[in-house]
Amino acid sequence: MKKVSVGRILWGCILPLIIFLGVDTVISSLAMCVYAAIETVKVGPTEDFMTLYSQVMMDSINWYYKYALYFITLRCLIIVPIYFVMMNKEKKREIAEGTHVTYEKLNKAWLLVIIPLGIFASLGGNYLVEMIADLAQSFINYIIDVFSLGIEYDIYASFNETSNIIYSGGIVLQVLATCVGAPLAEELLFRGLIHRRLRKILKVVPAMIISSLLFGIIHGNIIQIIYATLIGLVAAYVYEKYKTLWAPIIFHAAANTFSVVLTNVAMAMTDAEGAEMNLGTFILITVCTVAASFLFMLIIEKKVVRKEIPQPQTENFDNQGEV
Repeated sequence: MKKVSVGRILWGCILPLIIFLGVDTVISSLAMCVYAAIETVKVGPTEDFMTLYSQVMMDSINWYYKYALYFITLRCLIIVPIYFVMMNKEKKREIAEGTHVTYEKLNKAWLLVIIPLGIFASLGGNYLVEMIADLAQSFINYIIDVFSLGIEYDIYASFNETSNIIYSGGIVLQVLATCVGAPLAEELLFRGLIHRRLRKILKVVPAMIISSLLFGIIHGNIIQIIYATLIGLVAAYVYEKYKTLWAPIIFHAAANTFSVVLTNVAMAMTDAEGAEMNLGTFILITVCTVAASFLFMLIIEKKVVRKEIPQPQTENFDNQGEV
C-alpha cells in the first residue's frame, strides 16, 4: 500500500476551503461592484466624488445583504459540482493506490433516526449557546463596569446581523439556501473533503475537532462559531458511524430546517402574550433537548454498525501476506 503523503493531505484540506472562500469573495465583490457602477452612472458627474463614492459603496453593501440569500444559493450551485469532481478524482486515485475503503451495506431505515437527532441538536444547541452567550455578556458587562472602561459591547450584534440576512428572503428562498444548499455544500466541504482527508493522518477525535472548528469559524461570529462547532461535531460523529455523506447532509438539513421553522414561528409570535419563557422552563428545555440528542446518538452508537469489507490482498514474495 502506498504511503500517505501528509503534505498532500493538508493541501487537500486547504484547497477546498480556499475554493469556498474564493467563490464567495468573487460573487460578493462582483455583485457589489456592478451595483455601485450602475448607481454611479445614474447619479452622473459630481464635484463631491468622495462623498458619492462612500455613499454608493455603503448602499452596495446594504443591497448585497438584502439579497444575500440569492448569492448564497448561487455559491452553492457553483461549488457543489466542483466538490463532487474533487471527491470523484480522489476516489479514483485511492482505488489506483489501493487505499480505497468500502463497507457493508447500510440499512437505509436507520437514516431516519438522524432527523430527530438534527431537530433536538438544533434546539438544544441554540438554547445552550444562548445560555453561554448570556453568561459571557454578563461577565463582559461586569468587567466594563469594574474598570470603568466606558465602552459597550453586544455579543449578539454580529449574530443579529447574520440572522437578518438569513431571514431577509421569503420562506422558499430560506429553504433553498439554508435547508438545501448550505447542508449539501458545507457537508461536502467539511465532512466529505476536510474530515475525510484528516482521517488519513489523524485519529477520529482530533479529525472531528479540527473539521468542526473550521466549520464553526467559517460562520464568522462568536455565537455561530460556538453553535456550528457543536453541530459540526455531531455531523462528524454521524458521518463516522454511517460511513456515508448522506448522514451528515440529512442531519445538517434537519437542524437547519428546524431552525428556520422555529425562527419564523418565533418572529410571528413576537407580539403574542406569553411568548417569553421563564428561566426555569428555559433551563429545563435545554437539558431535555441536549439529553434527547445524546439518547439518539446512543441509539446510533449501538445499532448502526458498518464493518469494513476486506480488500483483496496482493502477495509480496519477499514478505508473504504483507500488503
